[in-house]
Amino acid sequence: MSSTFDLSADLAQVTDGVQPVTLVRRGAAGAAAQVVIAHALARAIAQREAAASDGRYTRSDVAWHLPVAELPDAPHPGDLLCESSGRRWTILEVQLVAVRTRWRCIARNLAISHGLDQVVTVLEAVYRKQPCGAAEPVWQAYRTGVPARIQPLRAEVVLSGQARRTVRRFRIYLGDLVPLDQRHRILAPDGAVYRVLSWSAAERIDQLPTAEIEAC
Repeated sequence: MSSTFDLSADLAQVTDGVQPVTLVRRGAAGAAAQVVIAHALARAIAQREAAASDGRYTRSDVAWHLPVAELPDAPHPGDLLCESSGRRWTILEVQLVAVRTRWRCIARNLAISHGLDQVVTVLEAVYRKQPCGAAEPVWQAYRTGVPARIQPLRAEVVLSGQARRTVRRFRIYLGDLVPLDQRHRILAPDGAVYRVLSWSAAERIDQLPTAEIEAC
């Protein structure tokens, strides 16, 4: 007698493709903010599903299947699923399926969908008093390994004293939610340093935080 595997059955019985992931709750803190799921299964969004979604799904989306038995509470849009490899998926949609035994979560890897092809370091100013009595900033690493994409925004000619100089400004997309202000600078992989002019956190879960920066 032959038998076939049914994905709607207990995912804990699956061995091929199952992996542990960590669910990070959006806006939560403390022990409740993270839940380790031992038997998670990711499946690529089928072409017919992407077509039927009216453009809402992209090639960087997957459907994660999570056993209900391993989650004390339902996942929600905006939560993150973090793999051991470091890849992170933002949950966009949640559906209870398979006779209420698993959660099917459509999730997006924002680093892929937004083309984050660089890794930057966020520097923070630590002010130290000098022998002359003035406090001057010393720039130290605040966050390392932040996925990012830096793209030119505009160039402006400004008057500095009696001379004119060109100021080049850029927009940076960040893969991590790192609050930025005038105390921070961005160190690019090529050694270029940028000062932060403005920062905007992403209000939509399918977008990324951005900042306007200027070459130092």
